[in-house]
Amino acid sequence: MRIAIDIDEVLVDFLGAFLEHHNRNFGTNYRREDFHAFGMHFTMTEDLETIVSRLHAFNDTDEFKNILPMPDAIEAINRLAENHELVVVSSRPETIHDASREWVTQHFRGKFSSFHFSSHPHVARAAKQTKADLCELVKADYMIEDALDHALPCAQRGIKVLLFDTPWNQQAEMTLNMTRVHSWPEIVDVIEANKI
Repeated sequence: MRIAIDIDEVLVDFLGAFLEHHNRNFGTNYRREDFHAFGMHFTMTEDLETIVSRLHAFNDTDEFKNILPMPDAIEAINRLAENHELVVVSSRPETIHDASREWVTQHFRGKFSSFHFSSHPHVARAAKQTKADLCELVKADYMIEDALDHALPCAQRGIKVLLFDTPWNQQAEMTLNMTRVHSWPEIVDVIEANKI
């Protein structure tokens, strides 16, 4: 099978690392569990321009480059790569595509056959493909994702979605082709049993 895998909040806890950086540098006290909607601007009190500026600045730090993978991700990716083709499908901005490839290669060397970057649901970009478009293009059987804005269109197109449990996707009712998962070991179990 071909499995498409998101980066942020699936392979890496980007939000947690960014919030730790932001809290330390700007005197805030944001917590991951406070984010009940996909998009930082729905929770953070700073204006969108400030948030984006601080995100770009964070992306240039060693902290960004040295974020560790999610718990159990390395072992799970190694196991899945034994029998499946893995591809990255992410909506990370173009400014960090190279850094994203480098990070994935550093932690998961040789496990992903290709990288595909889509448009972000909250950033208008003309003529960019969605994650659902990219999953269809690469003929993904599964998509491992945390954001409903990406997960639902994939599921509607017949791609099996493993929705990584986060505070911002709790309002989701599982639809046809969607299963909520809580950890990488659970993801491996679901895929190996082909449970959805």
